[in-house]
Amino acid sequence: MNYYDKTFDISKIRGDFSERMKAKDIMVQYRDHFNGKWCRVSMGTEEEIAQFCQALKSIAAA
Repeated sequence: MNYYDKTFDISKIRGDFSERMKAKDIMVQYRDHFNGKWCRVSMGTEEEIAQFCQALKSIAAA
């Protein structure tokens, strides 16, 4: 099993990041820290990683 853990700045993503990801069946939380909005994600399977990356790309492009 793979394990992926990443923290990244989502301050440039428009709208409510949590709600937009939830609409794609991905549950996330974010916090306002260090002069930005930061999201930390942890995933355990290649399928989860692929699903998250696809959702993030589509949200970031909107």
